Amino acid sequence: MSDKPKQADFSFETVAVLVCAILMQGGTISTKSYELMSALDGTRTANSFQHGFRAVLRRARELKEEQDKGTELKAVVPKPKGRVKAPNDGKTIKEKKNGVGMKGVKRARAIKVKEEDEDDAAVGDDGAKRMKCDSESPAGWSNDDYDGPIVKTEAA
Repeated sequence: MSDKPKQADFSFETVAVLVCAILMQGGTISTKSYELMSALDGTRTANSFQHGFRAVLRRARELKEEQDKGTELKAVVPKPKGRVKAPNDGKTIKEKKNGVGMKGVKRARAIKVKEEDEDDAAVGDDGAKRMKCDSESPAGWSNDDYDGPIVKTEAA
């Protein structure tokens, strides 16, 4: 039936444990319970459910006998989730895949303060405009050293 939501599937052992819990409380699975299952399922009869639950009831009785004897079953231990508690201070650190922990403290970036130093200023460079010569300088001379005709001025 397409209009019904998807049903969860449970293992035989899981259903047997639930039936065992009902039996331990002094309850039973009555004919009314099988009829309710049939009504909700819509395809199987109550007798079909009763026949299908025979093996489950047998396993539930076995589990009840084991519990009465004092047999203790242990649950599966969950896997760690990638976070490890530090033993000394109780803080958690995240582990890398290779098992080495990451640094716990993040550092702020250093702020660079730009200080003007009097020694860094060029000699004769006190905000004056630089001169540019239109004519070519003699070989080996720069425009700064040339005292020829001044055509254009530029800000530094």
